[in-house]
Amino acid sequence: MSRRLARERAFLCIYLLEFDKEFDLDETYNYILNLEGEEITSSENLNDNDQKFMYQVLSGVVQNLERIDQEISSNTRKWSFSRLNKIDIAILRLAVYEILFMEDIQKSVSVNEAVELAKAYGSDESFSFINGLLRKVG
Repeated sequence: MSRRLARERAFLCIYLLEFDKEFDLDETYNYILNLEGEEITSSENLNDNDQKFMYQVLSGVVQNLERIDQEISSNTRKWSFSRLNKIDIAILRLAVYEILFMEDIQKSVSVNEAVELAKAYGSDESFSFINGLLRKVG
């Protein structure tokens, strides 16, 4: 469960990246890491390994953003990247990073976790859109 929470928190950081032109990775990481209560789905704390995973994903997305966005764009049909829902973009960025750069995580796990995030945070159509797009990645 805690890796799921680490993904959820990484997703929230990635979502903030879309709005903050002066995004500070460490500042955002620490802010989201310390959220509690109603501000986040779960108030559980992350252990050290999960915190490292969260930071690895967040920093990996930031470092590889152009490549990740290119992969998303090349797999969308009838939609330009700019028309995608910002929540969906954040979920896709996280999952595409995992699929392309984290060999120790099975693609099916990344897709499933992204679908679960989409069900929790996205629109009614988000989970099926994300599932279909991610199946084409990699």
